[in-house]
Amino acid sequence: MENINKRFAIIGVAGYIALRHLKAIKSLGQNVVSVHDLFDSVGVIDSYFPDAYFTTNFNSFMHSIHEDNVDYLTVCTPNYLHCPHTLAGLEAGVDVICEKPLALTCEELNRMDECRKSLGHDIWTILQLRLHPEIVKLKQAISNAGKNKFHDVDLAYITPRGRWYAESWKSDLLKSGGLVTNIGVHFIDML
Repeated sequence: MENINKRFAIIGVAGYIALRHLKAIKSLGQNVVSVHDLFDSVGVIDSYFPDAYFTTNFNSFMHSIHEDNVDYLTVCTPNYLHCPHTLAGLEAGVDVICEKPLALTCEELNRMDECRKSLGHDIWTILQLRLHPEIVKLKQAISNAGKNKFHDVDLAYITPRGRWYAESWKSDLLKSGGLVTNIGVHFIDML
């Protein structure tokens, strides 16, 4: 990113991952000017961008993107909303930074790509685990082993989930995309 102040909007700001985006944008000396979520328990914004416009109304949020001359829309909503929110950002005339996975189907990815090309804006995704120290170490070890060395990979993913998980969108295959798109995208990226 150039050393110029950029203006960000965030949709899904009450979610878990949005805090990381707020911190990153602040650490880069950039500005969040507009935020949206269906839930209004977003007081954490005050610690980062106290002057940011907040609304629970999607149409008001999209209007603010135009009014505030936003450069980037950051999409931190549940997986099944990534495609429509990314398309809305592109159609509003901004580049979009979208959490993983970009989409749940190839058809959604194709729609996003066609929209991106026709409107001349970019879509960026977040694959932060490629920077995890253990993953970086693994990549270095494999790179140092030489090109003629084959590696047999056995991957197991085990994590505890509380009772809340079964009631959340994350356990709904149609909303999360299932294990492959929800967390598996990081493993595919790693491989």
